[in-house]
Amino acid sequence: MSDWIHMPSVAASRPEMADARVEDAMHLGVVTCAADAPLTDVAALMAGHRIHAVVVDQSGPRDAEPLVVSALDMANGVLGGFEALEAGDVAGSPTVSVGREAPLVEAVRLMRDYQTAHLLVVDDQGGPIGVLSTLDVARLIAVAHPGAADGDGEEGPR
Repeated sequence: MSDWIHMPSVAASRPEMADARVEDAMHLGVVTCAADAPLTDVAALMAGHRIHAVVVDQSGPRDAEPLVVSALDMANGVLGGFEALEAGDVAGSPTVSVGREAPLVEAVRLMRDYQTAHLLVVDDQGGPIGVLSTLDVARLIAVAHPGAADGDGEEGPR
């Protein structure tokens, strides 16, 4: 029912945020489901892979808009008769996408402007190749500024 490719790609180096690209923070690969997948199955995918977004495979024309079911879409499904819903019923629209070489600050602006926590990262033909989340952005900031949380450069709780 789904494809799973997971190769986290948080940059090993510490690019300055102004120079960072989407590919410096994104997760390469997507978890997919069919449009007619029961929402209960989509929930199991999210929980099993510890992710917050699943790409809906429409298996149609290449120019069909990809859809994404987010954790918030899933939560909203609880209000709409969860057991009877399918992935295509709750997928958010429009799906906001970005290229992997786009500046990270532009991707963050898209997240802000469209009030979304996930961007679908696409290749030059518009096919999904990964996801960029607000958590990915936070992770990149943390990598770029180690020790910022506690001010002494040491990791872990005090």
